Amino acid sequence: MIFLLIAVLTLFPLFLHANTPLFTSNPAVYSTVMNQFMKGFFENFELPYPTQIINCYNEKGTKLFFDLLEVSYQLGQDLIEGETETYRPMIDSMDDLYDEMTPYLICQWQTQEWKNLLNKLDPNYEIPEKEAFYLQFMSKFIRLHTEGQIVEWSVLLDHTQQELIVGNYFRAGSEYGKAYTRAGFFFNNTMIEYLKFEAFDLGFIMAMDFRYEDSSIFCYTKEDVEPSIEWFYELAKAITEADIDDITNTTEEFFKSSGERIIHQLPEHVGKCLAGIPGTQRFHEKFGLDAQVPVFPYALTHFSKRRPEPYYNSMTYIWEKFDDWDFLNAGLAFGDLLKKVLNDYSYRGR
Repeated sequence: MIFLLIAVLTLFPLFLHANTPLFTSNPAVYSTVMNQFMKGFFENFELPYPTQIINCYNEKGTKLFFDLLEVSYQLGQDLIEGETETYRPMIDSMDDLYDEMTPYLICQWQTQEWKNLLNKLDPNYEIPEKEAFYLQFMSKFIRLHTEGQIVEWSVLLDHTQQELIVGNYFRAGSEYGKAYTRAGFFFNNTMIEYLKFEAFDLGFIMAMDFRYEDSSIFCYTKEDVEPSIEWFYELAKAITEADIDDITNTTEEFFKSSGERIIHQLPEHVGKCLAGIPGTQRFHEKFGLDAQVPVFPYALTHFSKRRPEPYYNSMTYIWEKFDDWDFLNAGLAFGDLLKKVLNDYSYRGR
């Protein structure tokens, strides 16, 4: 999967030059680019030139690969420019392309060359399930943005871009190996719940216009994060499964039963940490509210009663994104909803 990531995050600058396309419909051109690029990348890590991985990609697979690059380039530009409205539908396009590439990715993951590369990068690295890898990829990509590093990281890719433009694909792969090492995309299957919440929280802080240091993820470890993502997951599920005329009662019941039970599963140190993070202060400043959980039950219930249709539509969308493993867009949508809820709550008085 590193190969896909390499391509997605490295080759997309090529599409800035739409009037002078780098690739044609000639299959030999696609094969040459991929072959030389991968040779350069593997040499950067002092590994033998790959042949098995390259053989996994026929003309169709390679074309899908470059289609994904184009969408990824636009996504990167939107993140740099803060255009989240156009960014969201692009995630859906990337999802579709990613699904089509599944057979090629499975082939790649099964090669010994791939396993050797993983072991070289991190002996503890595990090949994740398809959904988990996509989750990891998006979390890291957005984290670079929210940390304010994506522009800096793009500069690191400039040498790669220039080598690709002039057709020096081997050198481009070698240069990207340096940038890839800087980014550090590594994975362990025990991290899945942590990555789910990180992606959700990153989406949430983007919706709030906060920065990465405001994230609540710093209060968790991979061992104690599960109840937090479960809380949002179960709330969205409960509302989605309810009749729209009964969503206020469903919301109230959630907070009294399963919602309260889930919150009590959080270790005490997590609650203390959440009370002291910068995001809590920013939250208070933004809405004039205490960011502790007790304000949410009343505000959400009140909003569901006054504006049931927008509340229901938002929750069903969040649930759909959870079900698709798109935790990032679920977090963005929850942030958008919460802004409406708390602005309404503040305006009408407490």
